[in-house]
Amino acid sequence: MDKFDWNNIHEKCDLNAIRDNIWHHSRFFGLRFTYIIKMIEDEYYYESLVLLIILLEQYISSMTHSTNARFEDIINSFYKDSRQKTANDLRNLRNHLAHRYLFKYYILFDKIEEYPLSELSNYEYILSRLFLPIMGCFDNQYETSIDFMIGEYTIEELASQYGFEDELDKVINLNVSYEMSKEEVLRIQKMNELEFMRRVDSSAPVSMWLGVLKELFK
Repeated sequence: MDKFDWNNIHEKCDLNAIRDNIWHHSRFFGLRFTYIIKMIEDEYYYESLVLLIILLEQYISSMTHSTNARFEDIINSFYKDSRQKTANDLRNLRNHLAHRYLFKYYILFDKIEEYPLSELSNYEYILSRLFLPIMGCFDNQYETSIDFMIGEYTIEELASQYGFEDELDKVINLNVSYEMSKEEVLRIQKMNELEFMRRVDSSAPVSMWLGVLKELFK
């Protein structure tokens, strides 16, 4: 399922019932759930995913009357088995979605295919995979089990994807001189790495251009 499939969603869960259960606990939470569903219908997939996870955190914090506890501790006391793992994985995803270096990370489903978190077009698929497990965290009558993890690209991996392997050493050592201390060299190299990763993330991978050329010259 590459697209967000409402027919599949409605066959597998009752969104009205989930909303009503949330509403009975908190009218404010219920209204936000309704607004998030509307945002998904309007194809704001990244924003919807972030807001759903935040709502889930606030909902279970309220259900357990926890005000100062860490989200991880709340999850581990509120859920058991697969729900506990799914909720913790969602917590980890939420932390990465708010990361200033989002371009370094990707989500991997079923240990098969990775989806960069800085590619906005990936979020329809990501949300289509995560929506039902998230609903299962709101309502325990639905299945929550899903196999995904957050991975981190190395600078070498990104350079290879975007066709900059030959320039990598030169880029990393830009503005580095022999007179500098080891600490200063490492600081500048780290800054250069992050700037390089940010810039290549704004361009198109070599694999994409190869795919375009193959289509053009069939």
